[in-house]
Amino acid sequence: MTPTLPEMPVPLGSCGRGAENTDGPGWLEHLFHRSPFTAAFNVAGTPAMSVPLASDPATGLPIGVQFAAGYGREDLLFRLAAQLEKAAPWAERRPAVWAGTHRPA
Repeated sequence: MTPTLPEMPVPLGSCGRGAENTDGPGWLEHLFHRSPFTAAFNVAGTPAMSVPLASDPATGLPIGVQFAAGYGREDLLFRLAAQLEKAAPWAERRPAVWAGTHRPA
């Protein structure tokens, strides 16, 4: 179990702001700075999931917690996700602005 992000969640669109003139290595550095806890599982090829277990009281944005399992043990994560959803449902929770309702101006 790890945090998903090293800081509180940021609003939609703010992560890529200013990246227009960034080269490949610079963009990777930016991404790893924003999400240092997810890269190890991506590189290792082991299953991991991020679930929204809380919300930022100031913004209503979800706060993710990441769970990982051993190689080939996605079954553990699916069972854990089902238990977490039953204990604290998040399927119907939405922050004030989310990708499903965001319409570009």
